[in-house]
Amino acid sequence: MAKWNLRSRIRNFIRRCFLYSPERREALNKAKVGDKYKCNKCKRKFLKRSVCVDHIDPVVDIEKGFPQIALKRCFYVDNWTIYIHRMFNASNLQVLCNRCHDKKTRGERKQRDKAKKSRLKK
Repeated sequence: MAKWNLRSRIRNFIRRCFLYSPERREALNKAKVGDKYKCNKCKRKFLKRSVCVDHIDPVVDIEKGFPQIALKRCFYVDNWTIYIHRMFNASNLQVLCNRCHDKKTRGERKQRDKAKKSRLKK
């Protein structure tokens, strides 16, 4: 199995675990106002199907990419401990409506693409 395929499978499994985590439920409960949820960005109230739990700081660093550690010279391995900590850190979670989340995600993708291009130039 290829390295990237394995990383993708592990990452997807961790993300699925996050969907049922107490940290995610806690973030939703904090944002609940009556039977609706308040968006942390636009401050409007939405039904549960129209909001998502977002990581304030991205789980995968925009500038550095996926967290890795060097075992030997020129030999790196993925650091899943950092990834998991960032994924399940309750203080790094907020509830956003789908519109605000999509806008934030687009901005992060642009930053990530720009950083990736500058890393490749080096």
